[in-house]
Amino acid sequence: MVALPAAAEAQPSAPWTSSHDDGPARTDAVCAQAVMLLRLQRAAAARALLERHAAGHAVDPDGVDVLAVLLRLARAAEDPSRIARPAPSTGAEDLPAPPTEADARRRVLDGLVERIARGDLRGAAAFDAAVVDPSFEGSAEAPARAALRRVYDMPAAQLGYAPSPPPGVLLPDRPPGTIEGFEVVDLYATATGLGFVLGTWGGLAATDDGHNVARLVLPITGVAVGLGAAFALDRARVIRRGRAYAATAGFVLGTLAGGGAALYAGPSEVRDTWGILSLGAVLGLGAGIGVAHFTDALPGAASLTASAGVWGGFVGMAISEAAGPSGSFDDAQRVAAGLLMGEGVGVALALLSAHALRPTPAQTRWADVGAISGALLGGALGATSEDARIVSGLVAAGVLGGGVIGYVLGAPSDAERAAYLERSAAVPAPLRVSFTPVAHGGVLSVGL
Repeated sequence: MVALPAAAEAQPSAPWTSSHDDGPARTDAVCAQAVMLLRLQRAAAARALLERHAAGHAVDPDGVDVLAVLLRLARAAEDPSRIARPAPSTGAEDLPAPPTEADARRRVLDGLVERIARGDLRGAAAFDAAVVDPSFEGSAEAPARAALRRVYDMPAAQLGYAPSPPPGVLLPDRPPGTIEGFEVVDLYATATGLGFVLGTWGGLAATDDGHNVARLVLPITGVAVGLGAAFALDRARVIRRGRAYAATAGFVLGTLAGGGAALYAGPSEVRDTWGILSLGAVLGLGAGIGVAHFTDALPGAASLTASAGVWGGFVGMAISEAAGPSGSFDDAQRVAAGLLMGEGVGVALALLSAHALRPTPAQTRWADVGAISGALLGGALGATSEDARIVSGLVAAGVLGGGVIGYVLGAPSDAERAAYLERSAAVPAPLRVSFTPVAHGGVLSVGL
């Protein structure tokens, strides 16, 4: 079903709804308009139109002609309680006579009417496709079946505007090749995270007063805008698989790199620190989306890159401390340098090996679980030592060992990996930019 545009409400009745021309041409036109109204979910208007036309004609309400069938559908769609239900059998009556071919065709029409009236368009299409009855050809029920097909299967181009979900359905179905599952969660998390980072930096940059309300309002506004943008993108169902994971990887790695750069530079103002974080987040997000577009990255490759960069930075910090002379985290520049170098090495290794490894997102999550477990084990083993270099070395070894073990143990079967690659593989598509003029402005669209 498609939502009703505001312009459709204002359209005057079509010329064929007048009292003139009572021939078959007018009946066909009325039925065509009723089909359109039913597609627009204007069941009440379709019922009124059909009843008005049927009032001047001898129409059997239980008949199988197009007008009668559409009238039953309009009434049932307006009031679902009108959908006929078979009476329960008591077992006392005699067995009914075998249905004739006409009875079977009538039941097909009733089944389509019931499913369409409930809004189950997929069920109607599947039910219709399952009925292969040669007796329909040239029968009295054939035109009504064709009309019902137009109700549930009218091309969007014929309507003149893009379809949207029926009332009560928040989001339309996800087309093949678009994001789903954890990747949807990543989309919302990344959008709200970016909104929070930019909003916080904007609040700090807008005022020198620590008690200014802008420092509270702008981060909340940024989160709200990010959430709304994520909802709009998700509702449009246009984001290809792997793009949201890539955006998340870029955002996380960019923010982490910005944090390392801020730690190394040591700015005196908090706003400058958040400014560096915001710059890293924006640049990382753009780089992630760009790399995913030009390489048509699979979800697992983007997920592996994010994990390798984060854990690489963690291991880099630990190694820089373990190799340092002080035995305590007192040299911020050395720690920051270890973070940035470790992150860079992790990202480079992931980018070089992703094509050969073909990891799945679930396998990468198991690697994350292993790395966390290894870090906790390494920290526990070094808890009795007072030398931070020993603790750092054990933690680094635990992260590397646990991550590899988790990745290996989380490997999917050959059948699961083949299904993942078949579902995730997409035909490379160029970046599409379009502009649609609207009243007092326009809409700029970017297809990823």
